[in-house]
Amino acid sequence: MDTSGNLARTGIRCSVRDLAPMVGNVPNFAQQSEDYHNLFNLRRRKQPIPSAVNFPNLFLCAALGSRGLTSAPLLGETLASLIYGEPLPLGENILQNLSANRAWVRKWLKGAEVK
Repeated sequence: MDTSGNLARTGIRCSVRDLAPMVGNVPNFAQQSEDYHNLFNLRRRKQPIPSAVNFPNLFLCAALGSRGLTSAPLLGETLASLIYGEPLPLGENILQNLSANRAWVRKWLKGAEVK
């Protein structure tokens, strides 16, 4: 990219509060709110926790922030692997930490309300 003719350059980057990118299925907030509103008590009582309900065939790769140039290839490969059902280049625990509903789940685990 030739920027020699420009005097200044700015850009806007999407990021989230915990600064980790989001990759994977788009969560169904209405259904997850109904299923997980009592997650704190389910975990405390050691009861089974239902799987998260996501929108079928709807994926996202977002909030790369200032590290997008370096993390986009790996996250793109991860997203393609999820879509086509191929082996993932990331471990399952890392993928859970990059899921789009992670902030909601953290609040539900603390017993807090998610708006």
